[in-house]
Amino acid sequence: MKKPYIEKLKQMKKIGLLLLAAVAAAGLSSCNDTKVDQPGNMSFVTVRTLSTSDYYFVTDTDKRVYPGDKSRVGSYVAKDGQRALITFNVLENPATITTWRFTALPISIRRLRVW
Repeated sequence: MKKPYIEKLKQMKKIGLLLLAAVAAAGLSSCNDTKVDQPGNMSFVTVRTLSTSDYYFVTDTDKRVYPGDKSRVGSYVAKDGQRALITFNVLENPATITTWRFTALPISIRRLRVW
């Protein structure tokens, strides 16, 4: 013969476990709206210069990418014809000049050595 309080304890344990799982699921799946600066795109490009300090990239698929905000890569000195690997995010506002495929926020520019 089972004791009635043991049945109640088992029921309470199940309810407690379900409640704990619900709280954990809600806590672990919380929304994080902060924008993390992780690059969304990566591409091999050729650097093209427009003037002494302005430049753009041409991808291997012949798409032109203009770096709209160069604050993260301010120390980069563009050299016409230089091959590079860029990581970037596409800016939400469309490119103002129609010759650009899109405007980008470059995260990093790595020069490639051609042997």
